[in-house]
Amino acid sequence: MPQPKSIRGVDTPDESVPGGAAWNWRGRGWLKVASSHWEVLGWGEFVDQEGKRERWVVTWFAKSMFTPPGVDVYSERKEGVGGKLLEEIRRVVAEGAAGEEVRKLCEGEELRGVMIDDA
Repeated sequence: MPQPKSIRGVDTPDESVPGGAAWNWRGRGWLKVASSHWEVLGWGEFVDQEGKRERWVVTWFAKSMFTPPGVDVYSERKEGVGGKLLEEIRRVVAEGAAGEEVRKLCEGEELRGVMIDDA
């Protein structure tokens, strides 16, 4: 099945979740019928063995009209999330640090590195 090159939408804060780390997304254009809820699970800075720094954020998102629930990892790197960082996040999630629901969700392929374009 063909996959879109990009998915565009608008995020608005979800005031019903304390702490300000939750958002509701609504698609733009032909995706205006789609919506989802997402939350920030964690963020930080990873330093690899060569001393290269990589800032990251991990988000959980609810099931939508077109997607199952999942967990995304974003990085400041233009080429996307580094392999060592993704490996470390997978390890921490598997240990249950993000909660049992997220751990079970990530047993499959529902934890993905996401490349951010400049659009």
